[in-house]
Amino acid sequence: MTQEAVIRALEAAIEATGTTNAFELGLDDRSIAEIAKALSLLLGWDPQQTIKYDAAPNSRGIELAGGVKGLARWLIEEGKRASPKVALERLLRVVGENTVDQYEVVTLWGFTLNTSTQVFEDIYLGPLDDVPDTNQKRQTMQSFGHPLNGPQAALYRHFRFGPILDTSMPNVGNSPMESISQEEKTQTMRKIAAVLPALIDAPVLPVINWFESDETASVFGGAKGAGRDFRHFGLPVPAIVVDAARVADHVAAYLKLPIPVVDSLRIPLARLNSAKSEALEEETLPDAFIDLGIALEALLSMEKDPTTEIGYRLAMRAAILRGGDAAFRLGTYTVLKSAYDSRSAVAHRGKLTKKKIPGRSGPADPDDFFGEAVALTQELLGIVIKLGDVPDLDGLVIDGAANAK
Repeated sequence: MTQEAVIRALEAAIEATGTTNAFELGLDDRSIAEIAKALSLLLGWDPQQTIKYDAAPNSRGIELAGGVKGLARWLIEEGKRASPKVALERLLRVVGENTVDQYEVVTLWGFTLNTSTQVFEDIYLGPLDDVPDTNQKRQTMQSFGHPLNGPQAALYRHFRFGPILDTSMPNVGNSPMESISQEEKTQTMRKIAAVLPALIDAPVLPVINWFESDETASVFGGAKGAGRDFRHFGLPVPAIVVDAARVADHVAAYLKLPIPVVDSLRIPLARLNSAKSEALEEETLPDAFIDLGIALEALLSMEKDPTTEIGYRLAMRAAILRGGDAAFRLGTYTVLKSAYDSRSAVAHRGKLTKKKIPGRSGPADPDDFFGEAVALTQELLGIVIKLGDVPDLDGLVIDGAANAK
């Protein structure tokens, strides 16, 4: 049986079914039966054979509804959308190569980018526009009403994997292992999203993630996803430039950290991220200082002497951890002590006020030094990540700062 015979049967089915959706046709429909007969002969498959495939890596096998007749039904619908010849070519290519293009995506709100950067293995951080076009991407961008209201960046990867499980079937390809992937990395992307607040100058909020096959992958493709909403949608977000080498270096180090260290960084990272989000609006800047203070406490306070004034202790430990000469350490101490004092003002007096910072002329507005404090907190988290553990801060002396590896 030739491809021409399948195409003729497909053309007749398209004419007979008209505008009826092929997936509404019963598997015993005569048009489907004719295509299935010709397709079985072309592929050398038993018309009654059970066909199992993976719609995504490690989906453990899905039985194709209707077997060869299920393929015939897809061919009718795809033939209407493209052409009978193109539809059959797509199916034969997927079967013969036994590979499907897949796109795994975690969309991010909080910042915009101009270019994509490789951050870990085959995972990229970039503008959502750089993510390959799929049905899920279009739905995501349309659901927010305006592109600027929703996520504008993403962690994403493009890879290939073999969907048909029984490679002993006639004409089914057996892809070389180096050309495909059977691994899902959504959880790795979410771990990367969790550490990004320490590495870029913006909040990072994962919004919607999905896993979707290329739209031309035939019935062997699939999709799945999940997401959530945030009150911040619609706020202006900063345009940032990513230090690609630094981000890739620290992401790799973070993903190697022992579980107890990751757990110890969870609250500092989350509170730093919350502080950045809240600082986008003037009315929630006081909340931002509260969260930044909690981030510093969680990172630096493992208490041995609870009688020491907290702001002094945190700022001193930060200066020791960050290192540098005396003037450099004093600068670290001054900014973080001022930030923590502002946090205390909110907690105890319910408001922020201008603050006199030693070594600077005139009182400073809180938002003037908030950015400096955030940048220092990010740097401190980066030092701990590169060290591979939270150091014994009480064991460090003022002239013996920790050195990041």
